[in-house]
Amino acid sequence: MRSSRTMPPSPQTRPHQTEFARLNLDHTVLSKRKLIRLVKEGHVAGWDDPRMPTLAGLRRRGVPPEAVRRLAELVGVARADARVEYGLMEFAIREVMNSTAPRFMAVLRPLRMVLTNVPSDWEETLVAPLFPDDGPDRGTRAVPMTRELFIERDDFRMEPPKGWKRLSAGGVARLRHGYLVRCDDVVRGPGGEITELHCSVERESLEGPGEGWKPSGTIHWVSATRGVQAEVRLYGHLFAAADPDQVAEGEEFIQHVNPDSLEVLGDAVMEPALAGPEAPVRVQFERLGFFARDPDGTPERPVFNRVVELASRRIVEAGVAEGAVGHVEVRAEVGSTTAVQVSGQTPEDRISPEREAARSSDPLLADRFARYRELPGVSLEDADLLTGEHTIGSFFEAALAVHDEPGTVAAWVTNDLRAALGDRPVDDLPFGGAALGRLAALVAEGRITRAGGREVLTELVALGGDPEAIVMRRGLTALADAGALTPIIQGILASRPDKVAEYRGGRTNLLALFIGDVMRATRGTADPALVRTLLEEALTPGGG
Repeated sequence: MRSSRTMPPSPQTRPHQTEFARLNLDHTVLSKRKLIRLVKEGHVAGWDDPRMPTLAGLRRRGVPPEAVRRLAELVGVARADARVEYGLMEFAIREVMNSTAPRFMAVLRPLRMVLTNVPSDWEETLVAPLFPDDGPDRGTRAVPMTRELFIERDDFRMEPPKGWKRLSAGGVARLRHGYLVRCDDVVRGPGGEITELHCSVERESLEGPGEGWKPSGTIHWVSATRGVQAEVRLYGHLFAAADPDQVAEGEEFIQHVNPDSLEVLGDAVMEPALAGPEAPVRVQFERLGFFARDPDGTPERPVFNRVVELASRRIVEAGVAEGAVGHVEVRAEVGSTTAVQVSGQTPEDRISPEREAARSSDPLLADRFARYRELPGVSLEDADLLTGEHTIGSFFEAALAVHDEPGTVAAWVTNDLRAALGDRPVDDLPFGGAALGRLAALVAEGRITRAGGREVLTELVALGGDPEAIVMRRGLTALADAGALTPIIQGILASRPDKVAEYRGGRTNLLALFIGDVMRATRGTADPALVRTLLEEALTPGGG
């Protein structure tokens, strides 16, 4: 009987194991032994505590799965241990939630405001977009406004500092999505604390500035009688030290636990649309940050966890509240949002170190960066994003050769294209930069709307093709013909006789509702400015 023996595997079939370094985030620990100690010693509420770097913790905090994948994409893989700034995680979360989380208003530290020049039972329903950057195209929400409101306590100063952009004694501010108000009187409690503001409201200021009223800024608010009571949990870093694993001799990592990593606000008030089982799970509280619903809440009294702060908020000066001691941040307004900048930080400080390193070793990238910084409308951040590697810069230049508006083309590449790409590299696209240039030109010429342009870009990324052909095939040509729009508008107004009567009775804020109806009926192809003009004419008594 012939004996048999097992032959050693050939080099081609020999198994291999490749190990990669784990993703170490600043202000966290990933050692199972240390995480167990955090739970057992009660430094956190459990394995699903929103401060824990566990999947259960991230899920409860409200971090979208797409943001975790985006972080992994941004970081890449390496074999040597290294730490990643937590700010990169926050960037990935904002990038995902900015386009997916609908906007609402919430007041975390309420200060009562009474509008003294309207009746006690006065109430109006304002209409606000769920995604302000996209207008009413992506939906609207009804926001009740009553005689008594709540505003943020931090949004009022008796003696405002220079550059104050909110409300002050005797000052004027605009209520977000609403009217201008002027603070006429301040009510104080027994201890001298401010308990209530008495204000006048300018009822003719919804669509524009009131005569003689000059607002210093815009503040958010919630109806005091229609708002929903809620609890809000503000989470910070679990560890104060960036690298808790590196401790001095005689110290333990547990000594770096941040005692202020959780602040619970039990008196928050938010829009009534956030109550009930059908309310969205992840939202942005305007001017405050991105938040997610916690299972501890109920439909009647929800609980929200702060997922991440906004990268842009309005100007905040030294001391968040009167007499408070805090750090100073400088924030410069840019359009409807504001760029946040820590005191002493310059725009150059926000340049990606990885892209800067790539440019330092590549003369072509360095030359492009220098040239792009001189192009009109191209920001420093855009120039940085366009010169981290060759492909995206070449794509940008091909688009620019077709549509010579640098700022517009840069915005299409760095914002819309990057968002549509997802995980795909630029060189994997089934179309080139010239096609994007033609698309940008179509929008600039008014042949399609901006929303229509995004729809075309989505198809280009998926299937490629010719932008003009896609526009014609999908019927996205901008509708700027009054004769074609008029019957559509008449049909919409005829379907809402009660709202038409309310508009003609003084509720001019309903114009946004009608505009949204028309934009949806035309699949976003109607010229918004023409729609507004035609609606105003039709809604004039006797106009149809």
